[in-house]
Amino acid sequence: MSLHARLKDLNVQVETWRGLETRSSDEKRTMGELAEVVLLSPPTLSKLVDRMVANGLVHGQPSSKDH
Repeated sequence: MSLHARLKDLNVQVETWRGLETRSSDEKRTMGELAEVVLLSPPTLSKLVDRMVANGLVHGQPSSKDH
């Protein structure tokens, strides 16, 4: 079974999985850096992260690198 099919069975968007996968490392990223990694525009990523926070999947904190 493909990754896409497995994620669909779990009702998880591929973009959400990409975001969670980047968190498996200890490296902290700004929203801009994360947008590049997960291949989303910054506004789309912001909405995705807001949903992930609401679902208790992640929590965010302000970065001094974000402007």
